[in-house]
Amino acid sequence: MAQKRRRVSDSGEGEPQTAPAQQQDNSFAAQARKPHGEVWYADGNIILATGNHLFRVHKSILAKHSTVFADMFKFDLEGVSEAEGPQAQVDGGAMDAVSDRWEGIPTVQLAGDTDEDVTTVLRSLYEHNFYVVGKPIPVWTIFSLLRMGTKYDFRSIRTDMISHLSAIFPSTYGGYKQCAAQNHGFTDEQFFTLLSLVRRDDASILQPFLFYVCADRSYSQILELSRPLEKEDLVRLLNGREMIQKRAYQMFFAALQYDAMDPAKIGKRQKICDDDECLSRFRSQLEKLIRFDNYDIPVFPLGSTRLGVLEGVPKYPMGDIHKDCGSRYLRRLDTIQKCLWEDLPAIFDLGNWDQVKGVIIVADE
Repeated sequence: MAQKRRRVSDSGEGEPQTAPAQQQDNSFAAQARKPHGEVWYADGNIILATGNHLFRVHKSILAKHSTVFADMFKFDLEGVSEAEGPQAQVDGGAMDAVSDRWEGIPTVQLAGDTDEDVTTVLRSLYEHNFYVVGKPIPVWTIFSLLRMGTKYDFRSIRTDMISHLSAIFPSTYGGYKQCAAQNHGFTDEQFFTLLSLVRRDDASILQPFLFYVCADRSYSQILELSRPLEKEDLVRLLNGREMIQKRAYQMFFAALQYDAMDPAKIGKRQKICDDDECLSRFRSQLEKLIRFDNYDIPVFPLGSTRLGVLEGVPKYPMGDIHKDCGSRYLRRLDTIQKCLWEDLPAIFDLGNWDQVKGVIIVADE
């Protein structure tokens, strides 16, 4: 933490007293931080300072929405000496409650926060409909609000962001089916950045499917994009990827029209259809599904379309593939996807869905 500076008291004429030369060089004013153009309220009674800008706002607004600021403002800031504190402990380091003044206004210096993050969270507090849950929100706005909501415990903002993201990264199989085909504007890099944020935020409800999304790419892509992740989460991601790849083989067998569901034939596979044209058609469709140009990119079960390998088959179910065979394949494909979904938290070592959702199970007496 930076060395604390002396507070400059006001003179009788209302102007700050001149500090000694050495103190003046290290003073808050000498750092030449400028008032922010968008977030500056003339009647504000507290200033938040980043490395570049000052944000003049109101203690009451901050305290209403943030437990961190509320706890800080419980101190009598006029009666506490700077040598004694106070400080607020936040994720990322200590924050000086009042480490300086700007034209007589108490100033809080924020450690490690960017201008963009501070601007975004303050605008969300002051501007009506700055964001609307369920409506499009810029990705970097989501990131800023999730970071600041977690660090300073802006609970309503954090809750809103998790609610918004839950529609994109669902926790139910039905929710996944509804959103699977939608494009929410996330880049590959942003998926991994978001995963690192929700892991630090402990937003467990978002994690299983987000891990899945990040795992559904090549090893080289994962290693390149995983820089924001902790080492243990990278290991969790790679191990989960291997387990899901094994599930993909079940999907391939289903497309090859082999049945291993008969309990009397454990360890054996029985061809469902004896019609060579039907079986040949299934296999030719499977070749289109597998990306032979890059074996490093998996074909994950949840990534399959609703019709699986039957997608694009002319005149299905009237063509070369028998209707009964096609229906049987689609039922098996749905079963494979549902089973994978139910196991998704465990695959990434996150427990089960009840634990992820925070459901309390009461044992029968």
